[in-house]
Amino acid sequence: MKEKFIYKSDWFDFFVFLCLISGIVLVIVSWTVLLVFFVAFIFSSIFLFNMSGQFYADDNSVSFNLVFKKINIPYDSIKSAEVSREFIRGGRLTGEAYRCIETIKFTCESGKYRFSTFIDVDSEAVAKLPSCWRNSLRKANSRG
Repeated sequence: MKEKFIYKSDWFDFFVFLCLISGIVLVIVSWTVLLVFFVAFIFSSIFLFNMSGQFYADDNSVSFNLVFKKINIPYDSIKSAEVSREFIRGGRLTGEAYRCIETIKFTCESGKYRFSTFIDVDSEAVAKLPSCWRNSLRKANSRG
């Protein structure tokens, strides 16, 4: 006599339960990891976007205090210094605003340093527009 039959193992229910629990844990962990990365991205973006520094000048040196770093540059070690301004068009919320970035570059015995900051543009001074401002704004306008 020959017959076919299907045998259900005693371990089958345990295997299904284990797979189901593993899948649920994997989904929870992956969503948790995704959420942690998203929150870390948001906070690091806010932190990096709002990094600020200060500088102090005394009779002997100028010091720049950055978030995790302090740079002290004695005046006698400065070989050259260059200050430049660049006008850019556009802002975060409006495309018609002009912003000025002032950059100071030091060449010292210990290396080169560059520091930049946004400067508020006085609208009354812009309305009078001396020729150097007008040319800078034209350059910014042509790039934008």
